[in-house]
Amino acid sequence: MTDANPLSLEIAAALLRIRAVSIAADRPFVFASGLRSPMYCDNRRTLAYPQVRELITDAFERQVAQLAEAPEVIAGVATAGIPHAAWLAHRLRLPMAYVRAAAKGHGHRRRIEGRLRRGQRTIVVEDLVTTGGSS
Repeated sequence: MTDANPLSLEIAAALLRIRAVSIAADRPFVFASGLRSPMYCDNRRTLAYPQVRELITDAFERQVAQLAEAPEVIAGVATAGIPHAAWLAHRLRLPMAYVRAAAKGHGHRRRIEGRLRRGQRTIVVEDLVTTGGSS
């Protein structure tokens, strides 16, 4: 039995329904961390499903509401964290930023785009985390 809340269960069912979850026991998936897993959840598939996006944004919003201090900025990690961060920032009416893996090689050569000042309370959104190393 699980202690998952109904919204978590609804999201899990939706991810299965849109075929975001893949299982390959004989050929494990390799994560950025180098870890191997027989299961992978491709959260980019949620881009095509507005109802699933709403569920995920609802869950993020509930998590943010439980924080001791409200965030001032929502930041997404490139690339797959960006849309989730955008949906949440829009819902919360907060500024948004995004973080590249490396500074771009032209223009202002920024690694962080958007409005972000030192010391601001920021939520960083990543689409999938195993060890946190790549984030």
